[in-house]
Amino acid sequence: MKLLRNTIMACLMGIGCVSCSSTTTPSATSSTIGAGRFVAASGETISADYRGNDTVILNFKDGTTRLLSRAVSGSGARYVSGPYEWWEHQGNATYSVSDKRVFIGKRQP
Repeated sequence: MKLLRNTIMACLMGIGCVSCSSTTTPSATSSTIGAGRFVAASGETISADYRGNDTVILNFKDGTTRLLSRAVSGSGARYVSGPYEWWEHQGNATYSVSDKRVFIGKRQP
């Protein structure tokens, strides 16, 4: 009985460790599975290309791009890379740098 309990505990701990993983390793080589253009009230835009390897490439108006990896989220789709965070939920998105929101926008059809 003790062996069974220890085996079950080891399995649960392994599952817990896997589910706590917050990001995947970014890779620039993966196909796009979805895309969206988000517009802020100021008119600023960010385009997001969602990729099959759990990453997103953000394209900014000035030509800058950022590759972020999928992260744990209570709801919506959340991606991070260092101080950068992209969080989309029900057509609304926020882009934060060092926990400061610098963009809030809505998906355009």
